[in-house]
Amino acid sequence: MVETQQLDSPAGWRIAPSPAGSDVALTGDFDLVNRQDLQVVLARLVAQGSDVRVDMAGVTFADLGAVTTLVLAAQSMPPGRHLSLHRPPPMVATILGLCWPGLDRVELTL
Repeated sequence: MVETQQLDSPAGWRIAPSPAGSDVALTGDFDLVNRQDLQVVLARLVAQGSDVRVDMAGVTFADLGAVTTLVLAAQSMPPGRHLSLHRPPPMVATILGLCWPGLDRVELTL
């Protein structure tokens, strides 16, 4: 398993290993400022070749670019693998439904 290193920002966002059993937990706002950090972490997790679980309970904002980053990570996964988004904010489900209806590689769980 790839070790996820915690990344913090003075702006209040955090990407960290999840104590809740997910591969990674996100906290704060996700947009252009931290998109590259999110891409790097997701790429490392996807490289493992198994499902990726992202705890989004602490996410207060995610722009279209952040959701696109999650979708691209899911689309780069091997066949049969999924990206599970645990407790995503409503805006994430809305963006996914509007921009990627029927996308089956991303699972939303409560």
